[in-house]
Amino acid sequence: FMEVKKGNTTIIAGDYELSRPNSYFINYYKKLKGLSVSQNQVLKNNWKLTNRGSFAISRGKFRRQQLDVIDGNQGPYKLQGGNGELFLQVLSGTEKVFSDGLLLKRGESEDYVIDYNRGEIRFTANSIITANRRIIVEFEYAVQSYLRSLYATESRIENDKWSFGLNFYNEQDSKSLSSNVQLDSTDLANLRAQGDEDIFRNGIFVPSEGARENLILYTQDNGILNYAVKDTTDVFGAIFSNFGSNNGNYEIDPLARANGRVYKYVGEGQGSYRPEIPLTAPEKRQMTSINARYQVSDSTSIYLESAMSNNDKNRFSNINNDDNIGYSFFEG
Repeated sequence: FMEVKKGNTTIIAGDYELSRPNSYFINYYKKLKGLSVSQNQVLKNNWKLTNRGSFAISRGKFRRQQLDVIDGNQGPYKLQGGNGELFLQVLSGTEKVFSDGLLLKRGESEDYVIDYNRGEIRFTANSIITANRRIIVEFEYAVQSYLRSLYATESRIENDKWSFGLNFYNEQDSKSLSSNVQLDSTDLANLRAQGDEDIFRNGIFVPSEGARENLILYTQDNGILNYAVKDTTDVFGAIFSNFGSNNGNYEIDPLARANGRVYKYVGEGQGSYRPEIPLTAPEKRQMTSINARYQVSDSTSIYLESAMSNNDKNRFSNINNDDNIGYSFFEG
């Protein structure tokens, strides 16, 4: 990154880290690529004014996951994406691992080791896993569905007795598709019509003649896919997604002799896979907070904060938007 300072103003361009502002409700830690500007001013009567603004391309998507740990099993445990993605790349240094509310340390001589490329975490002998431990991992992982932008501002004015703050945070996906997402007109129509509901595309398709030799082919019998050992005229290709244990109808067939992964029907709700493709909608998260603090004495202060949030799970659709807005208040 590049950092330029002049007087009370500092500008950072390139890769940088954005930490949480002075706020009870707004809490984030981001690794970004963009522009950050901060300024400090001393005003009359001992008042100090601080302004900070950031505009960047977000490198990852935040995820908070509770691990299903096994008594005596140190791992590795697989981290999953927000939509159940099993194959993801965790952004280096973004993880926070908590055990019963306590923050653990990374390292072979500490509490845990993480493989960022595989998205796996393993615990060391310093942190023995038991069934009654509550392990929560917060992390960011790389996403390539939509271009995600972020901008945040923080303003604070304070003196020896009073402090007032105004914070704004906005993170959203562009409605324009990246080169990694291919949605046709039917997919877009479904995303607009379904609101915040989970949306899936049928993963069964008719392959072209030229593509058959590179695909695992199936026949259909009453809607059930069966591996086609021999190439016939009435065959289909299929893309399967992992929906988790007992949420699918198919499993990987380890006995199939094929140059690729073959899926076998095992019964309704008895498997982990379904021939469906999840459709990802662009999201938007916004939050604004206003706070004030009065220092009564050296050991006593009064703090008030009010916040409003906007969480839109599908920017393509106006359906289910009535629950997007939330309000909160804190005093202490």
